[in-house]
Amino acid sequence: MKEEPLPPKLTEREELLLEVGTNTNDYRDISQHLKVLNLGCGTSLLAEELFETDGFLDILNIDLSPFCIRQMRQRAVKQKLPETIVFKQMDCRLIKLPSDSVNLVIDKATLDSLLCGNRAFKKTAQMLDEVQRVLKIGGMYLAISFAPPESRLLHLQRAHLGWHIETIEIQRNDSGH
Repeated sequence: MKEEPLPPKLTEREELLLEVGTNTNDYRDISQHLKVLNLGCGTSLLAEELFETDGFLDILNIDLSPFCIRQMRQRAVKQKLPETIVFKQMDCRLIKLPSDSVNLVIDKATLDSLLCGNRAFKKTAQMLDEVQRVLKIGGMYLAISFAPPESRLLHLQRAHLGWHIETIEIQRNDSGH
């Protein structure tokens, strides 16, 4: 009797796509249909990597700094990123998007930055309220933080947000990243 080959093991990125995805079971198609909000994008290459590695097509990258946004717009043109990968100057505490409009919000240390400044708890609460507002039902807020989880859970577990929280420790590779 011939055995059926096992399906390929999913990578962590592919598993994330399935969790955030719509009604399809094929992770290769999911990313093309998701609207992503990248909070506090700075000059990170995250949007470019999401497009090139995972096939995301609809990414709004926001940052408060006009310098960063100008630089990233120039890079997007140079790298020939699709016009659906947009860079806008915007405050993450006042996101200019309709409610229930985003599948995935990625926060790569924006939460950390807010918690290091003046009126940290108030600013953090404002940002998280906005994130909850723009997320679609079933959407996901992915916070990447350099702080221990217990220092962030106080903010993420607020009852009015109604979020299911899962923490995953990501090990640094040999190069320190």
